[in-house]
Amino acid sequence: MPARVLVLGLDGATFDIIQPLSQAGRLPHLTRLTREGASGPLRSVIPPVSATAWVTFSTGKEPGSHGIFDFQISRPGSYERTLVDGTQIRSKTLWRLLSEAGQRVLIMNVPVTFPPEPVNGVLVSGLLTPKGAIFTHPHEHTRQLLDEGYAIHLERKTSNEAHLRALLDVTQRRWEAARRLLDAEAWDLAMVMFEATDNIHHTMWDDRERIATCYNCVDEIVGDLAARAGPNSSIFIISDHGGQTVPKRFYVNEWLAELGLLRYTLAPEGPSTGEWSDIQSRRAARSLVSRLIATMGQVLQRMGISQDRLLDWIERYRLGWVRQIVPAAMRRDLYSGANLVINWPETRAYLFSPDSQGVNINLQGREPLGTVAPGTEYENLRDEITEALQAQVDPENGQPVVERVLRREALYHGPFVDLAPDLIVVTRGQQYYLDGNKGDGLFGRMSSSWGGHSMDGVLIAHGSEIARGARVEGARLVDLAPSLLHLLGQSLPEDLDGEILWALFGETSRARQTDPLYGPASQLDTDAIQRHLQPHDMEIVESRLRELGYLG
Repeated sequence: MPARVLVLGLDGATFDIIQPLSQAGRLPHLTRLTREGASGPLRSVIPPVSATAWVTFSTGKEPGSHGIFDFQISRPGSYERTLVDGTQIRSKTLWRLLSEAGQRVLIMNVPVTFPPEPVNGVLVSGLLTPKGAIFTHPHEHTRQLLDEGYAIHLERKTSNEAHLRALLDVTQRRWEAARRLLDAEAWDLAMVMFEATDNIHHTMWDDRERIATCYNCVDEIVGDLAARAGPNSSIFIISDHGGQTVPKRFYVNEWLAELGLLRYTLAPEGPSTGEWSDIQSRRAARSLVSRLIATMGQVLQRMGISQDRLLDWIERYRLGWVRQIVPAAMRRDLYSGANLVINWPETRAYLFSPDSQGVNINLQGREPLGTVAPGTEYENLRDEITEALQAQVDPENGQPVVERVLRREALYHGPFVDLAPDLIVVTRGQQYYLDGNKGDGLFGRMSSSWGGHSMDGVLIAHGSEIARGARVEGARLVDLAPSLLHLLGQSLPEDLDGEILWALFGETSRARQTDPLYGPASQLDTDAIQRHLQPHDMEIVESRLRELGYLG
């Protein structure tokens, strides 16, 4: 087997951009590694969101077996959501398995690795790391990296040019840190993840020249780190998903409201916990006018008259004078969707989060104010929503909005399926961003500068064990952990969902000629799961995610 394996993660990288740039001679290193090695599309997971996808890679398991379906999870007994962290992964990671087997690892910047677990080697945590935290194991690496100007997060700059400069600077500093650690540390598996490719998709999708500049930078890094790993190493370049144009929003909660399955009410003034008891108590203290407005809004909703429909009538029948005679506070409360929150005691279904692509049922015994009984009522409502989603068409083109609606138990398997949304929605060609906000109607436009995620990422492998010039079909992100474990001569946990990608390996390679070994299951004790992100930390990390278009 090869002495070492180097994995370079290019978050969101897509062959749709790599291939044209390669043909134009602008990515010499990726072009050479592809020509001399094995390559093909790498199928992501549903949903193809980075938190879920990278954990699928690191565990060799589908979401139902590792428990991460989104950047967020529900707080027990609450409708509030909190960010995930590495302690909530319900399975051993690739680097933990190798560490337990006595092999050395160097892991840098992979999402959902905070808090850094004690590996046999070095781990530098990535996305979802709170500001000011110790983000390395061993701890002393944190100070040295900070002294070198290393950064995990990047705030969105005001102009594309300024943002590109800052993005390339962060990427260069990560490159420098990776070079130093690759040279200084002993390792059998090293992995360095660069999110520049995903970041620029989310901020400048319509600026192909700046995207090319970013990919040129990454190509230079790939060439340098691959050479630094040495001739006896196998090199893997992978992405967790691809990138594509997503032209439209579909306001799922607004759609559910029109079906009478979700109700809105006026939000309380000032800060709120978001809990229904807090909303009720704060609303009770509002002025008489505001309380009358709330009542009027609820009556209109019960009559099937949505806020947007009322505003449409006002304009259609030239009743604009209505806007002038009502007090300013009434106009604000009546016309602004920003002042509305979900009325949980009158809601039967809701979008959990845009990234989860999931609709949750407001289930009795699970949600704190559940309205739907388990059993027949729950199953009938899932059928009703599924049929309605499949029947929904885009009024602009008459085409279906939704490609598939999947029950969670049909899509996922494993001990943690009950953490997934009740229904998972896959839109036609992934052309719609599922938005939980209240919009002006059911559909809206996405900015042309924002690129979304596609299901096919990138797989390029190179080295003496790798088939030369091979086209690999059917590769999945979940297959990489078992493939890497086998390549490194380690046993595969018996409960992995992924399979060894035999097509990667040359006919006469030791990897192809060696039978796989199997060992004990890698599932972790869920009683040991605990939170490390504090509320203030979460606010900072959430703001970074929203700048990239996550979380809604």
